[in-house]
Amino acid sequence: MPEQSEQRLIYNGKTKTVYAESGSDDIIIAFKDNVTGWPDGTPDPGGNFIVGTIPGSGKKNLTITMAFFTLLRQAGIATPIIQQLDEWQIRVEALKLIPLEVICRNQATGSFVRRYGEFVQEGQPLDGLIEFTLKDDLLGDPLITEEAVRKLSIIDAAEIEQIKRTVRQVNSVMQCFLAPLGIELWDFKLEFGRRPNGELVVRDEICPRTARFRRFDGRAVEADELYELLRDLNPQRGGPG
Repeated sequence: MPEQSEQRLIYNGKTKTVYAESGSDDIIIAFKDNVTGWPDGTPDPGGNFIVGTIPGSGKKNLTITMAFFTLLRQAGIATPIIQQLDEWQIRVEALKLIPLEVICRNQATGSFVRRYGEFVQEGQPLDGLIEFTLKDDLLGDPLITEEAVRKLSIIDAAEIEQIKRTVRQVNSVMQCFLAPLGIELWDFKLEFGRRPNGELVVRDEICPRTARFRRFDGRAVEADELYELLRDLNPQRGGPG
């Protein structure tokens, strides 16, 4: 873990710990082995509660995230990752957080099915439907309309459209990569941050903690399987992100 003489704890989250690095504007993110889900203990990437731990899952989710972020950078999508420090930690740019979570849904599952009940079926095609939720665990990350996002001055109309274009691009890049592997991307969550120059950047992580992956027969693809498939895409440790 980071040495306290060199790094200062600034955030201790459910799945990651964030440190400020002495003498640098960058931050260090350490991935945890925690699993999120619901109060009854059911694991779910959409849950806001820690329901257990899986030893070694933190480093696997970091590897998966690095692989997907590499694909995004190759497609010209801005990400904040600077370098991987070890199996558990990465150095990233410090960004101003946009307090929204943006969910892209290709097939109906999870909270979407629970929310709409008889109006939707599990696995129903949704063709990249985009939803916004307010990033606030205490409020339960509630859905928020685009009009409310504008009225509350979280981001403006142009930035909403920019984020939606980026999410669609991410969706296309990941689907095109995963399809030859026999994997469907059912849904995923993205977060965004702002660089000092105002540029919006994809942040956080992309892995089974924030996305649902399925084989064509509907079987869930978990972190162990994705790790084996994607680790060769992971940039060389210590190299540029």
